[in-house]
Amino acid sequence: MQYGDTKIINGQLMRLTPVGYMPVKQTGRDQMSIGGVGGGQTFDPSGLQAQIDANKNLLSNIPSFDPSNLQSQIGGLEDRISNLPSFDDTALRDRLSALENKEIPTFDPSQLQAGISGLS
Repeated sequence: MQYGDTKIINGQLMRLTPVGYMPVKQTGRDQMSIGGVGGGQTFDPSGLQAQIDANKNLLSNIPSFDPSNLQSQIGGLEDRISNLPSFDDTALRDRLSALENKEIPTFDPSQLQAGISGLS
């Protein structure tokens, strides 16, 4: 065998290359005409055509989509959202400001220390 020679291995046409046998890319007509791979038989698309026709029939019976109900529901939601009162955060800002400005008492441990030292 020489590089470029072909043979059928496990029903697939293979070509001998420097790295071993590699599959040969073929067109559908090539595959049908090779003995052993396509059996030398001609391709009969009648079964496929029947399936294609059945799929066309199924697709032709799909009801059309009517978005009018969804559109009216969306319109109703838009009306409800547009009528929501705005949020007034003035009272929260006033309370927060009062808390931020409140003086935090500090801890003076001197009296506690004096009391403890008087115990000894």
